[in-house]
Parts: sequence; C-alpha cells; structure tokens
Amino acid sequence: MWFAMRHSIRHGIDEGLEDRLEAVHRYMKLWIPRRSIEFIGKELREHSGFGPDSDLLRIRAVNGQWIYRSRSAGDLPLPPPPENPSRHWQFETVSTSGNRYRVLTGQVKVGDQLYTIQVGTPIGEYEEVLGRFGWAVVFTLPLALLAASLGGYWMSRRALEPVDRITREARSISASNLSQRLSAPATGDELARLSETLNGMMERLETAFQKMTRFTADASHELRTPIAVMRTTAELALRRERSQQEYRDALGQILTELERTSKLIENMLVLVRADSGTGRLQLAPMDLARCFREASGQGRLLAEAKRIDYQSS
Repeated sequence: MWFAMRHSIRHGIDEGLEDRLEAVHRYMKLWIPRRSIEFIGKELREHSGFGPDSDLLRIRAVNGQWIYRSRSAGDLPLPPPPENPSRHWQFETVSTSGNRYRVLTGQVKVGDQLYTIQVGTPIGEYEEVLGRFGWAVVFTLPLALLAASLGGYWMSRRALEPVDRITREARSISASNLSQRLSAPATGDELARLSETLNGMMERLETAFQKMTRFTADASHELRTPIAVMRTTAELALRRERSQQEYRDALGQILTELERTSKLIENMLVLVRADSGTGRLQLAPMDLARCFREASGQGRLLAEAKRIDYQSS
C-alpha cells in the first residue's frame, strides 16, 4: 500500500509537470516569433502566478541567456539542461534548504532556436503525508497481523471442528460397540463423504468380526465333543488294568476321533474360505443315517463314562 501510494503521488506529479511544460512550450511557439525575449519574460512574470514558495519555472536559451526565472527557483541546484537533444525529458528530485522539489527539464525547439524549460513543484507536503502513512502502517501492521492470526485461528478451528468430532467418535468405537456409526453431516461436502466412507468400512469390519466370532463359537462347539470322547476313552482305559486288546481298542477309538477331528477342522477351513470369497463350496449328497450313528456312538461313550443308561434305536 505504501509503495502504491508513493507511485500514485509521483505519477500524478510527473504528469502535471509534463502538462505544464507542454503549455509553456505552446506559449513560446505562439509569442517568440512575434515578440522580443524581454517582452515574453515580462509577460511570464506578470501572469504566471508563481510565488516564492510555489511551483517554479525557468526558461533558458541555448546560449545561456535566461528568458525567465520564477522567484521560487532561487538558487536551487537544479539539474543541468540535457546536452543531448535525444534526451528530451529528464525528471529529478532535488533538495535545498530543507525543501524538496520535483523538477522536469526539457529541451524544446522554437523556430531555429533551442530552449531549455525547467518546471518544478515542491513535494515536501506529499512526502510528509507519505511518511505519516508509512508510520501508521508500521504501527498498525502488528495489530493487523494479530487480528488476522486470531481470525485465521478461529476460522480454522470452526473448519476443523467436524474433523475433531469425527476423530472423537471414531476413537470411541471398539470391538464391543462395532454397531456404532459416525454422525455424517448433511452438508454433502468432503467431510460428509468421509463419514459415509468410514461408516461403510466399519460396517464391513462388523460383518467380518461377526463371522469370526461365529466361526470361533462353532469351532469350539464342534471340537468339544471329539475332545471329550478322546479324553473319556483314555480315562476309561487307564481306570483299571485291561488286556492288550482293550488297550488297542481304546487307542483305535482315539485314532478314529482324531481323524474325525482333522476332517472337521478341514471342513471348517473350507467354510472360512468360502465365506471370505477365496473358495467355493462343492455340494454333494451325504448319508444322514451314518452321521446319526456316529453321533450316537459318541453319546454312548460319554454316557458310559458317567454311568448313564444310554439307548438308541
């Protein structure tokens, strides 16, 4: 803002000086062919209106003769007139006795003669205003930065509040409450889509967890019976002295249960692969009577160990 203000002031002053120099040039082209140099200088002194503290004007012929010098020019160390005609305009900022001036020097041609015209304007007030504005910026900038920081922090907290809420709700979900879902805002923005995506993910996790829990329960239930049969068979065989054939029969019964257990585990793994989508079930007919007879045999063995009368038909 400070540089823009300085550029605007400088640009306005320079444009005004160019307009004034052009006006003086037109005046000289109009009257120099008709009047003497002394008359033109007298007219400029009477009608220019330049005071001792106002804008300045100086006109000098190429031979060094001064045609006009305003009182405000005084002995200011103005820049020398450009000697190269190609340098038609030249802006300078000069200082003298605590005053600063913006000066435009131009070389113009009137008839067959070259003249140097210098116009200037005091810029002390402009620089004073610009300096006050600069100090105001320096003192207000920290306050503006502080206000911007506080406003940015407040806006960021408001913007991130839904994210914090989603984070808190996600942390509260564990294996004991997988059925809980995140509250999706009805805004239709990225946070709403994120909440819906996380809810879909938790729904899939809940389904997988339920399948795993079901498989664990089924495996425990299915393996309980053959393990109990093998344990009962071993305990009955060791309860008293038996013949070699009876020991062989007990070991054969245990081996049969181990084979049945191995097959049961393989079947359960097939079910797991089928549930996960990595395998396919091959359906085939089975003999239910045989399945019932095997279950009945296991039940009779467990009943005999507890001296329970067991009958099947």
